[in-house]
Amino acid sequence: MKRLSILVIALSLVVVTACSNEATSDKVTEKKKTVKVESMRIVKSTQGTWSLEIPSSWKEDKDLLTDDTELAVSRDDDNVSITGLTEMKSELKDYEGGISLASYQKIVEEFPEDYGVDKLPAFKDIKVNNYPAKLSEFETKESGFTYLNRLYLIEMGDFYLQVLEYGPKSKMEKYNNEANKVMDSIRETPKSAEREKTI
Repeated sequence: MKRLSILVIALSLVVVTACSNEATSDKVTEKKKTVKVESMRIVKSTQGTWSLEIPSSWKEDKDLLTDDTELAVSRDDDNVSITGLTEMKSELKDYEGGISLASYQKIVEEFPEDYGVDKLPAFKDIKVNNYPAKLSEFETKESGFTYLNRLYLIEMGDFYLQVLEYGPKSKMEKYNNEANKVMDSIRETPKSAEREKTI
């Protein structure tokens, strides 16, 4: 009988200890689940037609803005940059082939020198934040460095968005996840979407 009592007490202690360890384990797990979410800042194009979001390690890069470029952002260390411009579909209506994304791609392919190459490599079909898009990746050389360039053609409501993401190849590889996060945040602004409904 004493053995049975000792056995019951021993089993009770094992159960109590296991329950207390499980509770402690749950508290540790809860603490591990806490993840700091980096806040993103919205940057709008100068035309107000599209925007993207950048993390705190990125900046608006006004030095890269031109007459054509409507938005430019870079990492604070200038290792990766993203620039973009829009072309209204209404301005392309008279172009042979109409105003499809495929015909817009043909127009862009006529000007490879704008990107420092003799011919743009083949575009592949992708999605950028659920927008239909085309992507061409190519390398260029400048001042002894190899640059990786990603040219995106993105179809929005009443315009096409041409975005160039570029930087030294090693830095583009290093900051690829950051750049992808910025690219995936691209969206048409509500003002632009409303304008499309009235056209």
